[in-house]
Amino acid sequence: MTNSQMEAALRKRLLIILYFGFVSLGLPDTVLGVAWPKMRLTFEAPLEMAGLLISLTTILSVFSSLSTGWLMKRWNAGKILTICAFTTALAMLGYGLAPSAAVVAGFTILFGLGQGAVDTAVNSFMSRHYSSRQMNWIHGCWGVGATGGPLVFTAVFALGLSWRAGYLTIFVIQMALGLFFLTTLKLWPNDREADAAKDIRNGQVKPASNKASAGKKSWLGAASGVAFYVFYPGVEVVTGLWGASYLVEVLNCEASTAGAAVAMYWASLTAGRFLVGFVADKFENAAIMRGGLAVASIGIAIIFFTASPAFFFAALAFIGLGLSPLYPTMMHETPQRAGAERLELVTGFQVGAALAGTAVVPALTGFLARHLSLEVLPWVLMVFAAMLILTHEVSARASRQRMTKPR
Repeated sequence: MTNSQMEAALRKRLLIILYFGFVSLGLPDTVLGVAWPKMRLTFEAPLEMAGLLISLTTILSVFSSLSTGWLMKRWNAGKILTICAFTTALAMLGYGLAPSAAVVAGFTILFGLGQGAVDTAVNSFMSRHYSSRQMNWIHGCWGVGATGGPLVFTAVFALGLSWRAGYLTIFVIQMALGLFFLTTLKLWPNDREADAAKDIRNGQVKPASNKASAGKKSWLGAASGVAFYVFYPGVEVVTGLWGASYLVEVLNCEASTAGAAVAMYWASLTAGRFLVGFVADKFENAAIMRGGLAVASIGIAIIFFTASPAFFFAALAFIGLGLSPLYPTMMHETPQRAGAERLELVTGFQVGAALAGTAVVPALTGFLARHLSLEVLPWVLMVFAAMLILTHEVSARASRQRMTKPR
């Protein structure tokens, strides 16, 4: 095999590892909500403790993501992925064997630290080495994992087993993935600077000629990109969290119907990422972002102007499909907006911003709904969608000014 053939083969093998990495990231992310009704009875814990555990996970994930830029100066993405897989596996084991809710909270520290670091490490590696198509597909793999976790618990409960069996099953899967990542460590590149220099030589990234001006524009692109991720949960997470309640309390739907509608929303978001991946390399990232924002805005407009449950279902599908490319495509733009030299640092801030937004914005929406009514939901979605459009356009303009177009 020639060197180019060997390099292409290595890239494909690493891509498979990265796909499994995001399945591993998503697998334990969504299981607490399924397990908690039975967990809290075992521990005689209050209902609201689940929210505190999620907040603790989010805070630690923010800290972990912000620290990943420093870690990646010492370890490559493969080592971080492997360590985090074992860390989250240990957290799932701790959940499954915990004698009390306090012990669960202790293992939540491990869980949060592991999730934030791997998210940042894999996203920055993908931004540097792979196309927008692959970035969308890898985030689709997160959706596969996020769907698979609750299905594990559904099967466990159907068999009449305890919630502990669900967590122990997730532990076994995570351990198997961790061992797989461990055996592939030798495949990962180590020289980050050499990779960045190679990208510049190959014409993938071209530095601006005016260094001072480039620095200013680079930070504008980076800052607006971070702001985008603060606002993003105001549409994605708010829709997923409060959509069912809106259907039940405002549109008078049955709870089972509302649950199916929200499941369809998450399915459309996951499927959309795989579908967009097939065409992502044919369009510029900015065009994909604008198309996604337009489709999501149509969905929000439908919610805003109609009180029909059937139209609301269609709106959820539009929002899910529209949102599907936004998170991964904006992440893929990081080298162009912030500069390859700041990639890991800015990616960490973006992941941290998304986590912080997830912790604050849905709770703020709930506060508004409690003191006003759930009819505030369309207004919240409209405001945050407008902020997404604004921050993307500022970031896109800064990116165009900073970089010349690849040949």
